[in-house]
Amino acid sequence: TIVISITKVLEKEGYKTDFAYNGKTAIDKALSTNFGLILLDITLPDIDGFMVCRELKKYSVTRHIPIIFISTLDDDTIYEKGFDLGVMDYLKKPLPSAELVFRIKNYLKLADTENKLRQSELLFRSIVNDQTEFVVRYKPDGTLTFVNTAFSLYLKRSIMELLGMNFFDVLNIEKDAEIRTRVMTTSMPVQTDTLSIVLPGGEKAWNHWTHRTILDRATHKVVVQAIGRDITKNKIAEDNLRRWEYIFTNAGFGIIVTSADSINLDQMNREYARMHGY
Repeated sequence: TIVISITKVLEKEGYKTDFAYNGKTAIDKALSTNFGLILLDITLPDIDGFMVCRELKKYSVTRHIPIIFISTLDDDTIYEKGFDLGVMDYLKKPLPSAELVFRIKNYLKLADTENKLRQSELLFRSIVNDQTEFVVRYKPDGTLTFVNTAFSLYLKRSIMELLGMNFFDVLNIEKDAEIRTRVMTTSMPVQTDTLSIVLPGGEKAWNHWTHRTILDRATHKVVVQAIGRDITKNKIAEDNLRRWEYIFTNAGFGIIVTSADSINLDQMNREYARMHGY
C-alpha cells in the first residue's frame, strides 16, 4: 500500500515513522507523540483529513506541527482549504520518492527555524513580564499587540483587555499629538518622548517612553516596540523646584536658607542681600 511504500522511503532516509489508517487514531497518536511532521491523507474511512487538521490545530502540542496533505483528489479548492487550515503543502499521489524526501527535509528545516523563533519570543515575553518598566508593542496605527504585566498593572486593566486597544487612546494622548503622526508616517530607529497622559481614574501623569520600529517575527510586519516608565513624582518635584527657584530669585522680600544644624547662611536671594547692603 501507499502507507508502507512511504514508510520504507522515509526510514531509508533515517526518519522514524508511525502511521494510522483512520483519522481518530491519527489524532490520538499525534497528541501522545512528539512528531516533527505529519503526512495526512484527505480521504480517510472515518473523518476526512480536513477534520483531522482542524482538531490538531486546537491543541498546543500539535498546533505547530507541519502538515502536508496527500491525496489522489484533483480539486483546486484543496489548496485554498488547506491554506486556511495552516497546511504547509499538498502532494498528489503517486508521490515521486525524491520529491517527497525533498519536501519533508525542507519543511522540517522550516519548522525548526520557526520553533527557535517561538522559543526566542517566549524568552522575550518571560523577561519583559518581570520588568518594572512598561514594555509594549503596537502597530503603526497604535493597535496594541503586546503589553507586559507592569503596564497592565499600571493601567489597572487585564492584558487581554488591553490587546487590540489603541496605545495612544489608552493613555488619553491628544488626537493631534505630534507623536501620533510621527509613528504612523515614519520609521523610528530610536525616539524618546516625555508624554503628558491621563490615567483611567482621571489623574494626570507623565511618562517617559523610548520607541523604535522592529520587524515582528511572528507576523513579519513592522511594529513599534516601546519601553516606558512613570516619571510623575520626578516631574512634580522638578516643577516645584522651578517654582521655588523663581520665587527665590524674583521675590520682593528677603529670603535666606540655612541648614537645620548650622547657623551659617547657605543661600540668600538678591533682595535680602540688597536690604543688608551686600
